[in-house]
Amino acid sequence: VECLLNVHLIRGNHGTADINALFGFRIECIERMGERDGIWAWHQINGLFNWLPLAALIRCLLDTLKELSFHLRLILGL
Repeated sequence: VECLLNVHLIRGNHGTADINALFGFRIECIERMGERDGIWAWHQINGLFNWLPLAALIRCLLDTLKELSFHLRLILGL
C-alpha cells in the first residue's frame, strides 16, 4: 500500500471508548483484573487506540523518507 494523502483507518466498533464500554469490554477488563486494575487497563488500551492514527502517519512518513533516501543515492551515485 502506498502512502496516500487521504488514509482512513477502520478501527472497528470497539475502537472507541464509549462503544467498547457499551459492548462489554470495560466490564470484561474489570472482571478479569479487578475494578482498579481493570479500569486502568481499559483506559490505557483506549489511549493506545487514540494514538493509532498518528502512529500510522509517522510510519508513512518514515517509509517515504527511506524511499527518498534510496532514490537520492541512486541519482547521486553514492
